[in-house]
Amino acid sequence: MRAFIAIALAQRPREHLREVQKAISLVPLSGSSPSIVPPENLHLTLKFLGEVSPMQTDDLIASLRGVTVLPMAMHAEGLDCLPPRGRIRVVAANLAGEVGHLIALVDQIEQCCRQLGFVTEERPYRPHITLARARSDVKRSLQEDLQTATASAWPGPDFQITDFVLMQSTLKAGGAEYRVVELFPSPK
Repeated sequence: MRAFIAIALAQRPREHLREVQKAISLVPLSGSSPSIVPPENLHLTLKFLGEVSPMQTDDLIASLRGVTVLPMAMHAEGLDCLPPRGRIRVVAANLAGEVGHLIALVDQIEQCCRQLGFVTEERPYRPHITLARARSDVKRSLQEDLQTATASAWPGPDFQITDFVLMQSTLKAGGAEYRVVELFPSPK
C-alpha cells in the first residue's frame, strides 16, 4: 500500500482552512485555478513512506506504538508557497505553536522508520498543511497575491494534537483517497 504518517485535523481547523482555500481559489494562477485539496483530505504530514508491504506495515505499526505523543497546541499562522525558491507548486498553511513537541514527535517517527529500513528524510522538517497544488508551475511573483487574499484569515484557531495516524493513500482519477490504517494515541 502507498502510505504516510500524519496528524488528522479536527473539524474546527479544517473549517478554517476550507475558508482559506476559498480565498486561494479566487486568485488567478497562470490562467488556471489551483487544484484545491478536498477538505476531508487536509492533514499534517509527519512522514511520507511510499509503498509499504504488508509485512512492513505490521512491523511499522508495532514500532510506532512505542512513540510518545506529548499533547501540544498548534495553529495555522500564515500562507506559504513551496518550494521556497523558483516556481510555486504547492500552496500551504504554516503551523505555529508547540513546534518543539511536534519536531520531537517527527524525530521519534523517523527513528522508528529508519530502524525498519525506510529512507530518512534529509531536509529539515517544515510543519505545513497542503491546501492547493498548482496544475502548472506558478510564478513566484504571485505569492504576494496569495498572501494578500488570505491575510485576514490568520492566525487560525488553536487545535490540540494528542495522536497521529498511519494513512493509506489510494490514487484515483479524481484525486487521492485516504484511509486511516492505525491510530496512535498519546499515553493516558
